[in-house]
Amino acid sequence: MKRTLIIADDHLLFLKGMEELFSKNEQFEVLNVVSDGNLVVESVAELKPELLILDLNFKTIDGFTIFKEIKKLRN
Repeated sequence: MKRTLIIADDHLLFLKGMEELFSKNEQFEVLNVVSDGNLVVESVAELKPELLILDLNFKTIDGFTIFKEIKKLRN
């Protein structure tokens, strides 16, 4: 059974590298890649991944704020 995940980072080279790495691994299914920090919560709410690989330093919002918003979805 594959583990679902979303990868979120505003550095496109890193983002694409992580996407390629996980896509080649049969244990994972990449549901989405997000380069805009403001869209991470929306993507998590819609796709409900098991895992989230998250950059903590987006230009527009910090990862800790994103975590707080995702936690609100779980309650």
